[in-house]
Amino acid sequence: MSEIVTEGHPVLAQRATEVPLESIATPPITAVIERMKAALATEPLCVAMAAPQMGESLRIFPVAGKGFRAKKRSCTPNEA
Repeated sequence: MSEIVTEGHPVLAQRATEVPLESIATPPITAVIERMKAALATEPLCVAMAAPQMGESLRIFPVAGKGFRAKKRSCTPNEA
């Protein structure tokens, strides 16, 4: 699995390249998306990730459904 890049990595300082809608289903882009989904699956508190966090200067960000499957909870401050 690919590592998630951290602060200071050059790709995080770049303006990511836009990915045209017609390119989303191409093998190179789907490969990046699959790597990102695999990385998201290993991070229990992570619900989204941007491609630059995987070292790819692309404007892609998958959102995991796990954050939305949790039981409804009150957002009232100080409530346990």
